[in-house]
Amino acid sequence: MADAQWIAPNGKILPVKINHITTILEKPSVFGLTRDYITKKFGEHGDRMGQEGKAREEIMFDLMKRGWIRVRYVVKKDSWTLQTYYYGKREQHNIWDWARESLSSKVISPHSGVTILIMKSGRVISSSALLAAKGDKIFEIKKKTKKKVS
Repeated sequence: MADAQWIAPNGKILPVKINHITTILEKPSVFGLTRDYITKKFGEHGDRMGQEGKAREEIMFDLMKRGWIRVRYVVKKDSWTLQTYYYGKREQHNIWDWARESLSSKVISPHSGVTILIMKSGRVISSSALLAAKGDKIFEIKKKTKKKVS
């Protein structure tokens, strides 16, 4: 398993070889996108094709709103970050399945951290890979707080 992946709405895990946007550019139809749509988005933002800029953000945000989950490994923290727009039953099951598969294939340690960033609500759920694989509901839920400017 790669240090970065996409989890499809149906739970299928897609490895990311270079970065998340390159995977989308290489296989747009897998993500339900067309080459024309992607070219249009990069043009609208004046970004170079594949650049990690505003077009990339918009395309990936739209995918996450459609149920895709972005997965990244942070080596320094031995922690996996999963970014999702929603955190309903489908997303929970896909994350639990991802954690179970990752543990059984010994790609991640049971003690590796798992942080789930929920974009719609701003919630952050922190756990270990072992607890995530068990579907344990003993997650720490924190609300993002905006710093007040004085």
